Amino acid sequence: MAISLATKAVSPRFSGKRARCQSNRAFARNLIRLRDLPIAFWDERMSSMAVNRMLIGEADVTRARRAELVDKAAAAWILQGALDRLRNLPT
Repeated sequence: MAISLATKAVSPRFSGKRARCQSNRAFARNLIRLRDLPIAFWDERMSSMAVNRMLIGEADVTRARRAELVDKAAAAWILQGALDRLRNLPT
């Protein structure tokens, strides 16, 4: 399987101001040095909240089990959002 895009989750401030994102820029620079690859930065602020709501409302998952699942499920949520966005871009 060939990798054609890297997605990096970032957490901008809710106020709209840019958060310090030096580590994200450094990650992108280092990745590009290894492989010339487009990088999409994806806002992750609402992913954990959305996943928690889904796990409570639809799956009726206990608090302890949610704590185990939330990071993995939020990562999948972010990736699916990025894939959906790419699919809907004009070609």
